[in-house]
Amino acid sequence: MPHYHAFGLKLDSQIELPELQRGTGPGDVVIRRSERPPVEHDEAGAGWLGGGGERLVLQLEDMLFTMSQGRSIDIAAPAGTKENDIRVWLLGTVMAALLHQRGYFCLHANMIRLPGGGVAAFCGPSGAGKSTIAGLLDRAGFEVLGDDLCATRIDAAGRPVVYRGIPRLKLWVASLALLDRSPGAFEKVASDLDKFHVPLESAADLGDLAPLPLERLYLLDRRNEADGALIVPVAGIAAAGIVLDNSFRWTIGQSVAGRDSRAQFDQALAIARGVALFRLARRWGEDYVREEAGEIAAHLTNSVADGGIGT
Repeated sequence: MPHYHAFGLKLDSQIELPELQRGTGPGDVVIRRSERPPVEHDEAGAGWLGGGGERLVLQLEDMLFTMSQGRSIDIAAPAGTKENDIRVWLLGTVMAALLHQRGYFCLHANMIRLPGGGVAAFCGPSGAGKSTIAGLLDRAGFEVLGDDLCATRIDAAGRPVVYRGIPRLKLWVASLALLDRSPGAFEKVASDLDKFHVPLESAADLGDLAPLPLERLYLLDRRNEADGALIVPVAGIAAAGIVLDNSFRWTIGQSVAGRDSRAQFDQALAIARGVALFRLARRWGEDYVREEAGEIAAHLTNSVADGGIGT
């Protein structure tokens, strides 16, 4: 059974997970696959079938995923289901559910290693440019530690830490062009999407399980096209709201928590208190992203005491 490292965990999987770094066993988590007849799905295309706490069952399209005690994921998919159509759910929503079971707080963000050794996470709505900016920073020599799903914990000293995630970017064709890449060289994220897995230049062969301090959080926000990027500090209640608004699969986390539903709120508040948080207002679209990635890179190399730019 292949071994992988991701999110601070050792994963043993019956299916190949080429998005992840190779690891060692035995695993903290076992991923198994079986075949089942297609199941009807609801109008939204994904819905809860049942469970909560230590056993969660998700119906995602015509597949069933069962997460037990944060230790196993069982996949029941119809014969002939394409592997990338399984993995797009497995390494997103399903993995987030398992991480919730293990007590992580999940952010919808990618992660960049700061020159001083800490980590900056970039969050924001779909289309805000998180993955494109990460790709440009990767090419500029920054180490990108993961895309999309950011697994966070509060350590014994009360500080937020993160773990290396999925060392690939999911990019649309327009973003590939910005990176001078051709879609023909990469695998599709899912069979019905023109979005592609792009390996990170900075990724090592063997995964690293050690936690890293989360020092900064950037919220990508929309700015008037006539203006350049603007980075300003955020604190207090506004900072806590940004953390909460950018959680990954919050409702799943609440289902796991059950009666202890306050735990996620406490984690979000600890993250907001423990990081320097910035609102990064940028112009949407590919025409500006190269220039703004340069401004972001300059901010990442500055100390937090330097505050915002463009103020």
